[in-house]
Amino acid sequence: LMIALPMALCMVLWWYGGMTTENLLFVLGGLLVLNLFVMMLGVHCGMIYANSRTAVIVSLGTVFFLFLGVSACMMIMISFSRSFETQLAPFLIITVFGTIGLFVALGLRNPSPAILTASAFLPFITFHAITSFALQHYLMVFLETAAVYGFTTAAMMIPAIAEFDIAMGRTKTAGDE
Repeated sequence: LMIALPMALCMVLWWYGGMTTENLLFVLGGLLVLNLFVMMLGVHCGMIYANSRTAVIVSLGTVFFLFLGVSACMMIMISFSRSFETQLAPFLIITVFGTIGLFVALGLRNPSPAILTASAFLPFITFHAITSFALQHYLMVFLETAAVYGFTTAAMMIPAIAEFDIAMGRTKTAGDE
């Protein structure tokens, strides 16, 4: 229901002329990518944190930061639109500390170069995608969202598949031989 209802709402908007067919495909594709990202984020956090409450807090905090935190950063930058120097500070604070926070949340217990790369690019690309949306560059929003969130989903999926194979006995560890 949580996945089908937003997609159905998009179809209704398209049916009544609220968006073009092209934009409908961009929105549905973006929703699919983001839903897969959020599902994999939940699985990933559930695997790396022993306490389920901590896993839920980390996964919800990650999504909260990526969407609402970056949007709040943009609002702060708009309010300081008179000077580039005053705009640069909130941007750097959100993106640099966001990168560090994402890596700590997602990759500190099981670090990988892919998680580090994803943590580095997610805040910047999310910021650019929101900016592109405001400028009505919808293809750019879709491509950036699909690329960076798709890569991050894959980066979180690889350790999950490897752990599943070990748990099922398909892959032997060095101590098993």
